[in-house]
Amino acid sequence: AMVFPAPRSAHNQTLDERNRCGAADPYSKTGSSTGLGDGEYCGVGCLGEACLYYQIGCYAGCGACSLTGKDLYPTQTDLRLADHCKPIAPTLGGGNPAHERELRTHNVDGLSKRGDWTKVNPWRAPGTAGWNNPDFQPCGINSGGKVAFSNPPTTAKDVPKAGPGTALPKVGSGPTWKRGSTVEAAWAIYANHAGGYSYRLCKVSEDGSAVTEACFQQTPLDFVGEQTEIRYIHRAKPSVKIPAVSTNVGTYPRGSMWRKNPVPMCNCDLGYDCFNWESMESNADNKDMFKAYNTTNFRPGQSSSVCPTGVQFPTAVDDALGAPPYMPGGKSKGSNFDFMMVDKLRVPEKLPAGEYILSWRWDCEETPQVWNSCADLTIA
Repeated sequence: AMVFPAPRSAHNQTLDERNRCGAADPYSKTGSSTGLGDGEYCGVGCLGEACLYYQIGCYAGCGACSLTGKDLYPTQTDLRLADHCKPIAPTLGGGNPAHERELRTHNVDGLSKRGDWTKVNPWRAPGTAGWNNPDFQPCGINSGGKVAFSNPPTTAKDVPKAGPGTALPKVGSGPTWKRGSTVEAAWAIYANHAGGYSYRLCKVSEDGSAVTEACFQQTPLDFVGEQTEIRYIHRAKPSVKIPAVSTNVGTYPRGSMWRKNPVPMCNCDLGYDCFNWESMESNADNKDMFKAYNTTNFRPGQSSSVCPTGVQFPTAVDDALGAPPYMPGGKSKGSNFDFMMVDKLRVPEKLPAGEYILSWRWDCEETPQVWNSCADLTIA
């Protein structure tokens, strides 16, 4: 979820004792169906349960999301439930194979037994999932799917399960950004799903009507510079600036700027719990998802307890990898990611002054999902 500016979906929560993973009296009281109970949603990547605002069953070039199911390998039934979706061919990289490869985040070299199965997922054609659909929610929906979907609703009852993030109440006026200035925004991962992200602005209407995806598409923001800062939540741990991979080709709206998620998942289709399953007695149809690729992407001497078999692409920093809270052996209580990713953005010179909402959009590559956070701010 977005960390700052503080999104409405964070419910005014900060990384205090109740929001840290392992809290004795956690803020999050979802009574989660995963068996982990209260406090499952925690840490900098899910402050105030902000990570529970997203949309599932979204595919490249399809206007409707199914809002149901989480199949790793998309099926014809999944596409039918997404209003008989017919995904478009990948546009990532704008037709330049080398640029596409550096932007890819999952099954980059086609090492999966299932072939190029991520080609229908949102990041393969950034910004096109949900296009031309007035019902697509630019601030996500509570729990990511329909009311019947198994994920729990947020602890806060300000928006009902499956309700739109645009209905969340304000949590303050937010920062003031000056036209033409360079500003900072940050996001953090609770559970990694690969892909990439963009920031967009929409001016608050005078009649108070809800913001729309179409409005945000009118003002995508450009990134400034070619670095992302890995800023740790523990002040004693110094920040690290890493090379950023950005693009403005093959994106929607045309020319909009997107940036690759720099945190690689583990080197199998599932992205965690990767093993040599050929040596195990299993006839499960889905066992391919656990099979480690034959490339580790580790530098000489590198190893990891989170991704013991390797990663999807080379790491920028050693502890920025994997899919916590999904760890070898199952899901842990809370995410191990203890950092946020800080980018510099350019505020357009000619924006009218006034109140705005900033939308952060994360298009995933491993799964057919789009995450969103929305924050209030003022342009002066």
